[in-house]
Amino acid sequence: MVRTHLHTRGGRAVRSLTGLLGVTVALALGPSGPAVAHTDTDSGRVWTAVGAGDWAAAYDAKDVGAFPHDEIGSGVDTGPTDALAPEPDADSDADSDADSADYAGSGSVWYVDPLGSDTGPGSQARPWRSIARAVRTAPPGATISVAAGSYAPFTITRPGQTVASSGDGDVVVTGAAGVQDVVRIAARDATLAGLTVTGCVPNSSPRGGFEENGSSGVRIDAAATDVTVRDTTVRDSRSTNDAGLPFGCYGIFVRGADGSRLLDNDISGNGAGIYFNGGGRGAQVVANRIHDNDVIIRNTRAHPNDDFGASAIAFTNLTSTPGPTATANVISGNAGPSSDYETDGGAFEIYNASHLRIHGNTLDGNENVLETGTGAGGACVDNTFTGNTATGRPPGGVAWSKGLILRCATGMQITGNDFLEVDWWVFVVDTGDEFSTGVRGLTIADNTIAQWQKVYHLGVDPVAEDVTIDGNRLHFTGPVFASYADGTTSSSVAEWRERTGLDVTSTEY
Repeated sequence: MVRTHLHTRGGRAVRSLTGLLGVTVALALGPSGPAVAHTDTDSGRVWTAVGAGDWAAAYDAKDVGAFPHDEIGSGVDTGPTDALAPEPDADSDADSDADSADYAGSGSVWYVDPLGSDTGPGSQARPWRSIARAVRTAPPGATISVAAGSYAPFTITRPGQTVASSGDGDVVVTGAAGVQDVVRIAARDATLAGLTVTGCVPNSSPRGGFEENGSSGVRIDAAATDVTVRDTTVRDSRSTNDAGLPFGCYGIFVRGADGSRLLDNDISGNGAGIYFNGGGRGAQVVANRIHDNDVIIRNTRAHPNDDFGASAIAFTNLTSTPGPTATANVISGNAGPSSDYETDGGAFEIYNASHLRIHGNTLDGNENVLETGTGAGGACVDNTFTGNTATGRPPGGVAWSKGLILRCATGMQITGNDFLEVDWWVFVVDTGDEFSTGVRGLTIADNTIAQWQKVYHLGVDPVAEDVTIDGNRLHFTGPVFASYADGTTSSSVAEWRERTGLDVTSTEY
């Protein structure tokens, strides 16, 4: 079967034929005189041109179908009835799924350089100027190698594309007012590697709300399954909203996608670090450095208790099995001013999310270690928090630094962690507010706790809720060991043990 495509260049029509072997031959139409054939070597490819002068069309005699190297159009199938109609500007329809039909195929490498031109072929010798041009034009599965320099925002819409730094210096992608996401990934199996994403300008009134369409440095859309973001810096998105209050963008916003791999990134100076809302099946959040996210996402005076943000890693509205795993991350200094809570944020947040694995992370100086909660009808089931090390903020760093706020923790396992001078309660177990659903089956065991005071606040009946707290190692020197919902306290481990029946086999050191 032969497909006919029409393209324009310099106002002249160019027809291409794609035969059974997949070879695309472009024929120049117009008063060009006799066809002239020549061979040009461009980045290792041999180009055979048919036509005359500088508007000769080309095909790749070595790598079949590498159509965009001649910049003669995007390969849209015009069909038999409109073959002679001119095509619009090549850039205008490059996002079409049909575009990929005439491209070289997976595995090819294309190039972007700040000294390049978007009218070039995207070869190593003649790179494109913009990443946006590259991701629109390169085929699915292509690697786009980006030289050091400054670039505008872009969206990946073709599956399997990799956008990566060439390694010769910083590749900086900077946001702009009116641009929701500095980098948006809307295609499966895509990879972003080695870039710096900065200057997201947050929208204080996003369409659909902050949870759906808050601004972000990097956004991964729901259809973009199995995306990888690695070795990328996402920083500095602070601004003030319409009420004059500080707020910022998400660093990396995963909106409904499954299989995301967020590896070895550095995220700071945003309204949140990594934020999942929906999806999350099999996601991996590994070896990231998430620090000093010091503003929040939503900061309002008009609506009480609706502020949120400044969390390093937040999991919200997740029900898939297996859920995300967060491991080997280094998380510090995440806390931002809030009109509702004075200070909000922390290392981890779980909101209406289940089947999470949080293991082997290092946490230091965050507003809290972990906060759980949900809304009406929500649940937090079968989550684990194991093998982590958490240290509190220095005195005066915030109003206080807190440990784990457990309102929504059905069947949760908190084991094998080290908690060092958190400065407020290490464990708050309470179901008495609007964000609570229950803690039945909660286990807190085999942890090491060094705290001068305030190890527990217990606001539930541990027997009725089947709560297990035991086998911990406790170092306590202060005046108040635990408090209760009725306002009373226990001053020692022995008094706590006698009153609650908990920590029976725990030891002091």
